Amino acid sequence: MEVKVEIDKDCVADEIMNTLPTLFKGIFQSCVRDSEANEEQEFLSKHMSMSHLHVLFAIEKLGPCSISNIAKKMLISKPNMTPIIDKLILSGFIKREYSQKDRRVINVYISEEGKVFIKEKKEKIRKTIAEKLINLRHEDLSDLYIALGTIKSIFIKLNNEENSQCNEC
Repeated sequence: MEVKVEIDKDCVADEIMNTLPTLFKGIFQSCVRDSEANEEQEFLSKHMSMSHLHVLFAIEKLGPCSISNIAKKMLISKPNMTPIIDKLILSGFIKREYSQKDRRVINVYISEEGKVFIKEKKEKIRKTIAEKLINLRHEDLSDLYIALGTIKSIFIKLNNEENSQCNEC
């Protein structure tokens, strides 16, 4: 006999708030540290931070887009976004161009150097995560894979706009 438990939205919200930081700290922070021991020094020597990396990945996902729209999608104020964009341009990872639809709008996009950097970074992160999963049993890996697919599909339903291309640019 299956027991049904009533779960309210506040309980789910609390669980999300408790789980996401654990996921970030447990996997991604150590993943970035582990995979970039030497590269991190070079990256930071260019005055980059994790914020720069997040913005770079967002621009890759969104495609050419205005700084305002990137800031809006990432919930970062435009005044805070501008110096991040400027440093990514100085690093050669992104470029600016005027919008063909509206010459008053400046779009940013990933440069060839940025594409190479992102590809290498993602591969290092993927390998580090895979190494962390080695100790899991097959059943745990299967459960995790299914759970992550479910979580992803639910979050896509919650915010379809965030997972689409930047159509406003």
